[in-house]
Amino acid sequence: MFNMTAEISQEDIKNLLQNFSKDLVRKAIRSALDRTGTWAKNYLATDISSNYNLSASKVKKAINVSRTTQSSLEMSVSIKGTQLSILNDFGAIQDRTGIRASISRTAAFSVPHAFINIARRGSGRFIAIRAGRSRYPTSGKPGRGPSLPMLVNRSANREKRDADLTNHLYQELEEQIAKRTAGLPAPAALE
Repeated sequence: MFNMTAEISQEDIKNLLQNFSKDLVRKAIRSALDRTGTWAKNYLATDISSNYNLSASKVKKAINVSRTTQSSLEMSVSIKGTQLSILNDFGAIQDRTGIRASISRTAAFSVPHAFINIARRGSGRFIAIRAGRSRYPTSGKPGRGPSLPMLVNRSANREKRDADLTNHLYQELEEQIAKRTAGLPAPAALE
């Protein structure tokens, strides 16, 4: 399961409510949360594609951002449990020793004595391994790679990601308050 967290402390919300109306604070929080969700989607796509041999657009398609509503001040970022393919997503190639693909910038995946088989009747490409010494029969392997949520959760910089998300949320909240109070003095910077 994928989890990324950021929240505004109750103390900071109380401070805002002392200086501004409840309606203004609620609108600013909603806007800050929604904009932070969009930022998080781009941030995750860039982070994942820089660590793994995946295109950012492929990752973005798997990330879903649910926005705030009138009744709920909650935003969530989730990643579909997309099972990645060694052949299609990581660009596996065939060489003399078998199938080789680069999953991350530093680690390679290989299937020795395997080859890419292109089926004629709609089952697409798959990794095949000869079951014996003769040319046939072959044993088909779908060439499944890791799931996208697993790659995200395996990332070494999870704490940094949460800290960056929280910092961005507070920055957005300050900008939204300033935008809605144009001409009025802004409150002290939020912690």
